[in-house]
Amino acid sequence: MLCIDRFRAMGRALCGVLLLVGPLVCGAAETGDSLQAKLDAGENIALKPGQVVTLTESLKFRKAGQRIETVGAKTAAEYARIVHADGEQGTLIEANGIAGAVLSKLILDGNRQGFRKPNGVLTMEPMLSFGGEGAVGQEVRNCIVISARCAGGWGAIHAQEGGDHIVIRDNIIFGAGADIRGNGRSSFEKSFGWGDGISTASRNTRVENNLIVDVTDDGVMVQGGPGTIVKGNVIVSISREMLGGVVLIDPFKYYELDAEKKIYDYRDVVLEDNLVLALGGRIHVGIPLGGPPWNGGFAGTTLAGARVINNQVSGSAMGYGFVVDGVDEFEISGNTCDATQSGRGDGFMGTLPDAPKAFQFNPAGIGTSRLQDEFEPMEKSLVGVLRAARSPQYTRNSLGYRDQPYPDEEVAAAVKMAYVEMLGRDPQAKEWKYWSKWLQQTRSNADTLRRHLMANAAFTKRYGTIDPLDLHMWRNERWLKMILKTCSEVQEGGADWPNAREWNETLLKSLYK
Repeated sequence: MLCIDRFRAMGRALCGVLLLVGPLVCGAAETGDSLQAKLDAGENIALKPGQVVTLTESLKFRKAGQRIETVGAKTAAEYARIVHADGEQGTLIEANGIAGAVLSKLILDGNRQGFRKPNGVLTMEPMLSFGGEGAVGQEVRNCIVISARCAGGWGAIHAQEGGDHIVIRDNIIFGAGADIRGNGRSSFEKSFGWGDGISTASRNTRVENNLIVDVTDDGVMVQGGPGTIVKGNVIVSISREMLGGVVLIDPFKYYELDAEKKIYDYRDVVLEDNLVLALGGRIHVGIPLGGPPWNGGFAGTTLAGARVINNQVSGSAMGYGFVVDGVDEFEISGNTCDATQSGRGDGFMGTLPDAPKAFQFNPAGIGTSRLQDEFEPMEKSLVGVLRAARSPQYTRNSLGYRDQPYPDEEVAAAVKMAYVEMLGRDPQAKEWKYWSKWLQQTRSNADTLRRHLMANAAFTKRYGTIDPLDLHMWRNERWLKMILKTCSEVQEGGADWPNAREWNETLLKSLYK
């Protein structure tokens, strides 16, 4: 029997998306309680291809070496799916302190649109919680993570301090958090709930070849974690604003080297060959290095010892490129930035930062670090380069989201990607002009523009009539269909997982089809 129930915004999360990529057989009915009982007994969870399990509480690993995975799946189109039930719970799967825990070959659905809580504020928890004392050798790999129900800056995937040699590789994350304009919000959600793609405070974490799309806090955040390598990841904004691409900004007390001098351990942390791409939503700063650019309260702190090499910042909706202030013994070389910069940051205590450029640094805030030649010394300040993120001078609407016009570069990017995603083409000049003016005058967000485009005859001809309130449900279905199809094609060709850069290009081209 085929799984044909549709996952609707106000309803259930079952097998509808899987039908879009071909017939899959639903697995035997199994509840979260029965799966947890297996974990409690020290067993692994081996899900069948196409099986769907809905959880009302998080699954918790119990014994070293336990695995949760799809067994027998040859391609991503056959992966089992674990989904949050409607409600207010936060974390989907926990492996805190469990050595050797493995999460593999799964679709993990946070069902953010099914969030329900009377006060409209999400629980501040990560969606997938790993790391913790004793958590050595954990892995999250070959997973598709969508619609993460996380907030407060927690990640779709988070490795807590205390872990060691954790591997987070070959995953795709689509959607984490609502941005400060309200893009990505559940209809029951009030005020922004930022979410990282991947964040780690564990030592020697390897974050490699992950594709991260439409998250809202940071694509990848490293909180100390000496020995951590972040390599070959792609971070893309399509419809939501993101605060940072790949970030080293946190003076995390767990890794304090010198309390008096406020020095924190980032030794042997490596950021290499990552791409940060701002297409349809502003990324406030591509790769910030040091605490002060992120938060004026971090002034006087120093992060010590990282290497940042051969990374790329690009796109037409970027704020600052590479910003360095509050580091020592860093090596920064071989990086490129061909992005369009726009939008000065908020600054701190009434002092605005310099206008954004590709490469900027504070000569008094780099210690003995070695910087590539493209860096320009600041003119006045690089403290607080995020724009309209926290400052009280910016007005808010009734739900608590930012009520401010876009800079010209960013409104153009927002209109373009809305047309590409919804209608499969670039906007015509008159459409570009009309909707750019409309966004500026109404101070609406990119989600609202997409809802207007859902009434376009070309959209209804292609997709049928869809309730605009179901925008995010439709986006999740469409992107999951593209993800499963393109990933499966690569796997059918003999590869284990797509290369993140090549996959991103394939998905972007698919939007035009």
